[in-house]
Amino acid sequence: MSAPARNSLKACTALLALAATLALVPSGLAAKGSISTSTTTITSGQSFTITVCTATAGDGGYLIVKGPNTFSQDIFTGPITGCSDVNVGTAGWPVGKYRINGFEETAKGTSGLGSVTLTATA
Repeated sequence: MSAPARNSLKACTALLALAATLALVPSGLAAKGSISTSTTTITSGQSFTITVCTATAGDGGYLIVKGPNTFSQDIFTGPITGCSDVNVGTAGWPVGKYRINGFEETAKGTSGLGSVTLTATA
């Protein structure tokens, strides 16, 4: 076999191996869940909406709110199919910056959905 033919055969073999790997491991290409909100500033005591999207239909999860000093609040969600709006009340929130982290509970454990940051004012 000539050298160009061997190189072409090697390239085809490598391409087939890559295609087979992607077919066997689709989780590397799977959609991920997320959280989002258009709210960046909120008056303490009001409520706002966070959109929670799970990667797997029917999974639930939770949001962890961390704020000034030792403020912390857990908000449980689900089960969710696709995306769902979660109403978040801010009664008792001190003025300051807040980070909200989202998590999805899956059959294999907990998966992060991302985070959002906002500010509570008086």
